[in-house]
Amino acid sequence: MNLFSKKKSNEELKKISEECLETIKNFINTTNDANRLNMIFTEVTIFRMKYDKKDNIWQNYKDRKRREQNLERNLLLVIQLEDIFDNIEGFKTEEHQELNSLMNRVLPHPVLIGKNGWQSFWNGFLELFDKGSGKK
Repeated sequence: MNLFSKKKSNEELKKISEECLETIKNFINTTNDANRLNMIFTEVTIFRMKYDKKDNIWQNYKDRKRREQNLERNLLLVIQLEDIFDNIEGFKTEEHQELNSLMNRVLPHPVLIGKNGWQSFWNGFLELFDKGSGKK
């Protein structure tokens, strides 16, 4: 069952996902805070390892090939975040909560609250989630 059954909702989710991901990528590519990047990388990697088992064999193969192309931390972090954003519709409620907690814990304040930041994405995602489930 598709969470967002309307094409418009899927397009809206894709748009807010891309905007938020671009904000996070910009932070990753411009920060000099290696400790924060290492911490984010570790936390996101643990999250992905926990839920990677849900991917099918073909998806795991494609992910592995993408990771093997470049072993640089920042690119690997972006690849993992792209995978999370691509699969967010399929997460269960507890996985959504864990992801929200993770992002609120690891992202710096400007990325959390800024335009197209995590909180903006999260509020838009929940609004689309409510529309998709018939709550609004």
